[in-house]
Amino acid sequence: MARGSDKLSPSLEDYLEAVLILVRHGSVARVRDISAHLGVGKSSVTGALKTLAKRGLVNYKPYQFITLTEHGRELAEEVAARHVLLREFLSGVLGLDEEAAEANACRMEHAVDGELLEQLGKFSVFVRNCPRAGENWIRSFVERCGSGDVDGKVCTSCVSEINASCGKVSEKTDDSDAAEPDAGAAGEPAMPLTMASVGQEVCLSAVTGSRELQHRLAEMGLTPGAKFTVVNKGNPGPFIVAVKGSKLMLGRGTVHRVMIKAGS
Repeated sequence: MARGSDKLSPSLEDYLEAVLILVRHGSVARVRDISAHLGVGKSSVTGALKTLAKRGLVNYKPYQFITLTEHGRELAEEVAARHVLLREFLSGVLGLDEEAAEANACRMEHAVDGELLEQLGKFSVFVRNCPRAGENWIRSFVERCGSGDVDGKVCTSCVSEINASCGKVSEKTDDSDAAEPDAGAAGEPAMPLTMASVGQEVCLSAVTGSRELQHRLAEMGLTPGAKFTVVNKGNPGPFIVAVKGSKLMLGRGTVHRVMIKAGS
């Protein structure tokens, strides 16, 4: 997360995130673009940009394009990553429609801390990949519980059906001859880099961010299949990884977009 001295108000975080989004789409941002994106007046945008410039987060001069400083990009990516993770959790796990997920993510992104965000990310990965949960489990929750009419009878009925089905299978199967499941058959699921342990060697599976981010990481040696080691998880200090003999410092926003598997 951001250092104490970098703590921004929710409003300034919105402005910083808006600059990042506009820069991603057009390399630079203008006052009128930010005004239209956030639905605020140009004078409010100018005031916010002056504050962000004083804090070394944006490059801003009147009547010129606005860009992010290196540190500003790091903080903006952190805010954007919080937003994406929350939105995907609200829609993909809890089943909110896209509009509601987006609106709630906008409000929540300013309040959650790094610990909660990391746990939500872990939970999302768990429910999607655990054989006892998975997409069917999520879909069942949305279909049966999304209306708010759920009661114990629905769950009891479902469990009874499963138990009855399992009983029939057991009658036809000799447990002594049953083969152990092949844990590696389906392949190990990817997980966010935030879930790796300090000292653990991991393999980069994918980068979920923009092409610009993928290109930037590739220039540092972080390409799909590359193996690297987690040196510091940023508690405290920056998130640092060692790859090809070099140590790299990654922004918190970037870390959430790097998907990895345990190194072999």
